[in-house]
Amino acid sequence: MPIVQYQETARIAGMLLKLMCQRALLRRQRPERPVAIIVDEAQNYVSSFDWEFAAMSRSQRATSIYATQSLQNYASKLGYGADAAVKALLAQFQAQIFCRNNDVHTNQYAADLIARRWRTRMNSSSQNSLSGPSQGTSSSQSLEYPVQPGDFLHLRSGGPPHYAVDTMLVGARPWSHGDVYLPVTFYQK
Repeated sequence: MPIVQYQETARIAGMLLKLMCQRALLRRQRPERPVAIIVDEAQNYVSSFDWEFAAMSRSQRATSIYATQSLQNYASKLGYGADAAVKALLAQFQAQIFCRNNDVHTNQYAADLIARRWRTRMNSSSQNSLSGPSQGTSSSQSLEYPVQPGDFLHLRSGGPPHYAVDTMLVGARPWSHGDVYLPVTFYQK
């Protein structure tokens, strides 16, 4: 049922169907086949039960794949206590994909999920004085994001001229190169 056409009726019907599927999947005895619940524009169908389902679903060979434009979309639909509910839901996802985005909260969340790293900076100086030239070097360490929140504004978002969508895939465990994030490009042609 298209939400644009049927509005709140479509949203309630979609949420009810998703909840019935989630509960049926949790009741399965010795599940053999994996099942995924895939929800586009997930903010329209998110509920407070979603994080509970996600927490229990792995042993039932079930998973959820949710797509939304920003984390604020979830918060706007969950109402009172939304911040905690959004955090509880996101904590259950083992992998998260971030695309081009101009939402400050979503981009900050993505950068925080990737986490800051200690970075050593080397500085050198030289000067000439009456007693002759002198040179010096020093180093300093600081915590920095390897992917800055603003970097998400510059990812390609598809269409001409490149027909490419740049993303940051963030996993719960490090990838083979040793970090939790992996730049991935999807080509549209």
